[in-house]
Amino acid sequence: MEKSKLTKKYRWLYYLFSFLSIASFIGPSAYFIIDAFIHSNLATEKVCIVSTVVAVLILTAIAIVNKIALRSRIWILFFGLYFVIPNLIPPIMAIGIGQILHELVFDPIKNYYKKRYIIHKEVDKRHD
Repeated sequence: MEKSKLTKKYRWLYYLFSFLSIASFIGPSAYFIIDAFIHSNLATEKVCIVSTVVAVLILTAIAIVNKIALRSRIWILFFGLYFVIPNLIPPIMAIGIGQILHELVFDPIKNYYKKRYIIHKEVDKRHD
């Protein structure tokens, strides 16, 4: 089955915006977690960061299995970072901007290209 140029284009754009959506949501969080872990001096701070990340990973696994969107993961990260980073305003702003980009820009565009890709894939099946 040969895919048309439009199908390939929509598939590529769908993958691109899926990556941008995930990167805008996870990127700032990952940066501040790694930065806090590297610059923390006390063992209790590192335990706090690791336990926070483990809790978020467990909630993420539950969200993926149950196919639900849990927004509480972000607040758990803030709670863990609060004990390590003295000035929490830059992480809050960066993660907030990333979430806004994720929900209002990249996700709708990703869904648009996903629908177009599925439609053109079906059209290609009919032509074969």
